[in-house]
Amino acid sequence: MALSRPQPIDHKPFLDMAIGVVFILLVVVAAQMLLATGGASRAPEQRRDLVERQAASLLESVADRLRRRGLPAEIDHPSRSVSVPLAAVVAVGPDGVARALPAAGAAGRIVADRLQCLPGGTPRGADCPALDIRLHGLRAETRVESLPEGARLAKDRYAQLLATVLGAAILQSAPDLLAPVGAGGPGLRTGASALAGSGGSRGLRGDLTFRFAFEGAEEG
Repeated sequence: MALSRPQPIDHKPFLDMAIGVVFILLVVVAAQMLLATGGASRAPEQRRDLVERQAASLLESVADRLRRRGLPAEIDHPSRSVSVPLAAVVAVGPDGVARALPAAGAAGRIVADRLQCLPGGTPRGADCPALDIRLHGLRAETRVESLPEGARLAKDRYAQLLATVLGAAILQSAPDLLAPVGAGGPGLRTGASALAGSGGSRGLRGDLTFRFAFEGAEEG
């Protein structure tokens, strides 16, 4: 009896299946790499968005505390600053000599208190916003729009005088601002500027502005 010859095995289906599996694996790996790369490229933008949101929360908290103290605070989010009128923190005598009011020191204490909400601080109250940002710099700027009666200095010089007076009052009441909690930069710095105003304006006009800088935020 003649033996039948074995039929040859067709390996093509197995080869096609193997190629299909390899192709699927390559697609999966490529997709994962694309997602990882996309996530990494968006990370800085996401961090900036987080910093901007949390910076806004801190500014709102500072302004709210100032208003509770009776100071009409205004926020400028693009420059990340909070301002109060000079008339609320400075008293001027008939001779044009200025002195800081207790409200100037109170404003400094409020800023120092709110900075305790930053990582590494000791929150003094249950109303601290949830923050995960670092302070890069803090500046108290005295901006003068018009001079009081009796002032013997030019506007820019008078602004510098007020900056010195207010800076001393703020730091005397809130020495922690020399080394703010979690700051990656220097402590409080003071500055002065003369604002354009109407030539007919009489009386001291301008503001005291606390300007905050945060690591990872775009320049305002």
